[in-house]
Amino acid sequence: RFRDHIQWARVKVADVNGPGGGADKRCVVQLRLRNLPDVVFAITQLDVRAAVDEAADRVARVLAQRVRRHQRGSAMAAIPA
Repeated sequence: RFRDHIQWARVKVADVNGPGGGADKRCVVQLRLRNLPDVVFAITQLDVRAAVDEAADRVARVLAQRVRRHQRGSAMAAIPA
């Protein structure tokens, strides 16, 4: 649904040491968007599946929000003053 807005995406999953010394899983997402600011964020969870699922949910929310704002801004710019 957002493919026209995404130039490229990078997803990295890694083991990291949590605050309690245990191994947590981190999912880092970087998106290069067309005509919009880049999106970069990291999600850390105990389980790799939880980290990736949360990252996917956040990608959908952030992209929807950015596209909505961009479309609203474009519509406002098209209205003559």
